[in-house]
Amino acid sequence: MTVKIMGIEFPMAYTVEAEMALEEKFDGAIDRRKIEEIFDTTVYEKLIDNISFVTTTLIDAGKRRESIRDKIMGQESKNLPCITYEELKKVIQPGEVVMLMRSCIMTINQGNKINVEVAPEKSKKKDGTKSK
Repeated sequence: MTVKIMGIEFPMAYTVEAEMALEEKFDGAIDRRKIEEIFDTTVYEKLIDNISFVTTTLIDAGKRRESIRDKIMGQESKNLPCITYEELKKVIQPGEVVMLMRSCIMTINQGNKINVEVAPEKSKKKDGTKSK
């Protein structure tokens, strides 16, 4: 998942490390009720603060995940862009608030999906032995 801020594309991921950072900041498990609380629109300043924190936490996790993936695959690490929490708070435009909120929620939902790939069993020959 990626998010575009100021025309720059940033990777996002909801990893266990990101989940722990969000749970620490927001006092508890990141479930549907907690997400609604985090993105409560009644206090705009708090909403901007929360969006900035969640977005940069997910961007940091996305960068780490891509960097580790590249290392595992023996590929050269990409020079991924970064933005801090403080910087994001200063550059968010009012029109980007909903987009960032949706991107965060989609990333969290994607991170909670079970993604397991199982290779199919090799077919057996008529004599009962496995084919190569």
